[in-house]
Amino acid sequence: MTNQIDGVSVLTWERVVNTFRDVAPVYWISVLDEALNRYARLVSKAGSGDTYRRNNDAVLAGQEIYNRFMAGDTTYTWMGRNLGLNGETLRSDLETGNWTKQPYEVRYEQICGKRNWFKIESFIKVIDLP
Repeated sequence: MTNQIDGVSVLTWERVVNTFRDVAPVYWISVLDEALNRYARLVSKAGSGDTYRRNNDAVLAGQEIYNRFMAGDTTYTWMGRNLGLNGETLRSDLETGNWTKQPYEVRYEQICGKRNWFKIESFIKVIDLP
């Protein structure tokens, strides 16, 4: 039995451990079993797209950020978007109206040296311009 992804045979660690379970050293099998059990926590995030979100405390849609701010909720005070408050990415969000659904990274506190981050209060001011 061969696992296939997109028509290509794939050898998995699960298959390796199960194939050699009866003949390999017990220590080797136990280490591999433990690694497989902890996979979700041990797997590298590099290259997965997750690394660009390592500075946030949460991710909220623009409308949620706006609603919370207008209700006086100051849990998060900073947010991030590629190229920052005056960048083309946020400008496009605002022009198309997609800012309401767009997920933005948010933080409790300022993060120094990161130009993509800006105060939520500044975001609200840009949205509320006539």
